Amino acid sequence: MRTITTILFMALLLPATFDQAAADPADTIGISWAGRATAGACTAGIGGPAAATYNPALVGSGGPGFFVGALFLHNALDPAIHGADSNQAFAEMGASLPLADLGNWGDLWLGITALSPVESLYDIDLADDVAPTFLTFGTRERRLSLSAALAWSIPGLFGIGAGFELLPTVAGAVQADLADPAGTNELHVDVGYSLSPTAGLLLNVHPAIRIGLNYRAQNRTQIELPVDVQAEGLEISAAVAAQTYYLPHRLALGIETSFPSGFAAEVDIGWLHYADYPAPAPSVAVFDATGADTLGAEVATATVHDVLSPSASLKFAGPFDAALGYRFVPAATESQTGLTNVLDNSRHQVSCGGRIPLPGAASIGISELHITADFSATFLQPRRDEKNSMLLGNPGYPSIRYGGYRISAGLGLEVSY
Repeated sequence: MRTITTILFMALLLPATFDQAAADPADTIGISWAGRATAGACTAGIGGPAAATYNPALVGSGGPGFFVGALFLHNALDPAIHGADSNQAFAEMGASLPLADLGNWGDLWLGITALSPVESLYDIDLADDVAPTFLTFGTRERRLSLSAALAWSIPGLFGIGAGFELLPTVAGAVQADLADPAGTNELHVDVGYSLSPTAGLLLNVHPAIRIGLNYRAQNRTQIELPVDVQAEGLEISAAVAAQTYYLPHRLALGIETSFPSGFAAEVDIGWLHYADYPAPAPSVAVFDATGADTLGAEVATATVHDVLSPSASLKFAGPFDAALGYRFVPAATESQTGLTNVLDNSRHQVSCGGRIPLPGAASIGISELHITADFSATFLQPRRDEKNSMLLGNPGYPSIRYGGYRISAGLGLEVSY
């Protein structure tokens, strides 16, 4: 938050700091070649493990199998965000397993997906509440995205599924004696987890038409660190609280139509509930002997709103599989005319990808072995915000321009049994 000299000691005590941002790597990057190649327009047509993210009801539709892959992401955001790498590498995996054959009552399946930066599972950085930061991009993608789901389906009729997404929580305590290096200087941090529910529905309303619905609930990483400091007889008690890796409520509806030629088309609409986006920086309280907050500082807040995001895809299944996708996401932030500089642009995403079968799968005891590849490009519409008052020292004063682009490329293997 804005310069607070009374808590400079925090910079010495906390090796982990906090960055507030919204959305999820599964949304901004995508899971599996099929999820990325369709630009996420796969709520009614995704199959196999990736359905644990896009629609749990479809986990069993691709049969048993797993995938592994590597993904390269290049960020060309303007302005460049401190702590956000221009180039990032990710590893992903997914698996779908049959749990029970219920005869005429269908099948029960388990699916799981994970996408993680190769350097660490979680990387949490400090974001000043007036520093320029992108709402959905940047450092917020440097974390594990994990989903798991159970699905029950009767092929040709319907499917239902439910599961969860996982985020970490951080709690602990800091004790320090600044005057005596040999005194009490301890940092205790416990990392737990927070689960948010997901649910999916699939309806086969016609042999050639499927309707899919997917809900993913809100989640966030809650960080709470009480701090006790002694400095030459002066005792200072403080508390640091933050909410980071915030995920809004998300609802997606998709309609897929298949054609005899092996082609299929899908149109999706997604709703993202950003309206209760929390403060973009950690709050700090410093207490006196009576327990009163002597700092009295308040974190600036940004105004955001819900958005509707349409997407569409064209898919082909035959000797090889291929897909094209397009997605439009409107900006969720209002013009940054006040203290904050939480940046979000309307953006266009175009994607493509495919998979090719490799020979010799039967000789190693598996049904099918595919190599997969995908490419995606996201273009941010340029935007400029003017401050409505004099804010000397604010990095967005007198105006701030922002935009840029992102590209990703993935390569992987899929195994079916």
